[in-house]
Amino acid sequence: MSAMLPVTAGEPDPNKVTNPVTSPSVPDPSSPTPIGFVLGAYAAAPGADAGTDRTTYYRTLADDPRVGLLEVPWTPDLHSASGFPERRAGTGIVLTAIPGTMMRRKQDPTYGLASTEAGGRDQALADLARMRDLVAEANRGAEANRGAEANRGAGANSGATIVRAIEVHSSPRPSPGAADAFADALSEVCGWDWSGASVLVEHCDALVPGQSAEKGFLTVEDELAALDRVRAEGHLGAGLVVNWGRSAIEGRSADTAAEHVALAAQRGLLAGVVFSGAAAVDTVAGPAWADLHLAPAPVAADSLMDSHQIGRCLRLAGPDLGFVGLKVGYGLATASLAERLALVTGSLDVLEQAASGVTAGA
Repeated sequence: MSAMLPVTAGEPDPNKVTNPVTSPSVPDPSSPTPIGFVLGAYAAAPGADAGTDRTTYYRTLADDPRVGLLEVPWTPDLHSASGFPERRAGTGIVLTAIPGTMMRRKQDPTYGLASTEAGGRDQALADLARMRDLVAEANRGAEANRGAEANRGAGANSGATIVRAIEVHSSPRPSPGAADAFADALSEVCGWDWSGASVLVEHCDALVPGQSAEKGFLTVEDELAALDRVRAEGHLGAGLVVNWGRSAIEGRSADTAAEHVALAAQRGLLAGVVFSGAAAVDTVAGPAWADLHLAPAPVAADSLMDSHQIGRCLRLAGPDLGFVGLKVGYGLATASLAERLALVTGSLDVLEQAASGVTAGA
């Protein structure tokens, strides 16, 4: 199984829900070549003050042929697409709102698309409007680059950089009416012009009574109901992204992610799966059931996520899965560049092996 499924150029079928990330219109692929894994490389990156190490880190991973798109964090201080990390020509972007969402929630616990407080919801919508403008800037630039390259006789995708999708979240902690508030806000956001990018909902651990939460947002059923609504309104590119680790944290089980994948796939709403691990015991990275983006086992010895669990989810997802992602973090701030790269590339090896096993029917 390739990390991202082949898509052949051509006109999309208006009666079919398009693949939210590899849709032929965003951008126009010139061949049915798998695009690669979506890599959340920022979680293990050297700090902003690391200078050349940070540049080398992103260059090295972008040059890995298994990496097709980078998941890039949106934060309130990201004002221009020039702030995106360095990547090879043609490497796309999935822009996630979760880092900025958590930063805003520290200032205002009512912040989020599912907020029943007008101030918290309006601030979240204003931030997404800024993301929309950032996407427009990036995608206009990509289109201009494509045109310039074509005029010089180069390939249509040469030098292109494009935001293919954004990931939004059902913050904050739920209160009565939060599910309806989220559906209303998601409907509004999906109605905006995203310059070809799809709007995806990344599920985070839901609030479970009597259990400490990392994010504590809406249930996957509430998010799927909101997506049903926006699909019915004609926003066919919207879909759900399951984050393996966050689902495991919610259910305190390695089974929960598979359950969420199966549910979303059965509803026809599954857009992608991001493989990011979790542990039931304390590790050097932090406490049990914390959202630490652990690498898969055996790269991270105590991780509940391994090649078996990855393959299980990919089989449940089925052949129409939009993308397969990986996000791993390094728990020690003093880790060297070599250690960080080894963690990410070793995790890619596990993911690639698991995906290949699904293709081979193993």
